[in-house]
Amino acid sequence: MQLDIDIHNTLRGNGRSFELRVRFSANASRLVILGPSGAGKSLLLQAVAGLLRPDGGSIRLEGRSLFESSRGIDLSPRQRQFAYLF
Repeated sequence: MQLDIDIHNTLRGNGRSFELRVRFSANASRLVILGPSGAGKSLLLQAVAGLLRPDGGSIRLEGRSLFESSRGIDLSPRQRQFAYLF
């Protein structure tokens, strides 16, 4: 499975902000995302699944654009046919 991600998003609330910047390509049947608590792992998965809209960038799965801000592409979660389990 080819996955190409280059996204950024800034979340603000309660006088604080969190900036998510993710950029990688992977070609594997399994992908592991590691990081400390609060690093943005769940936000990344939400963005790929279409539950969170990034501020900009692109998400491609098997060459198919799921999200591409420059071209106005933002497929719904159902159209993405991607899911994850907690």
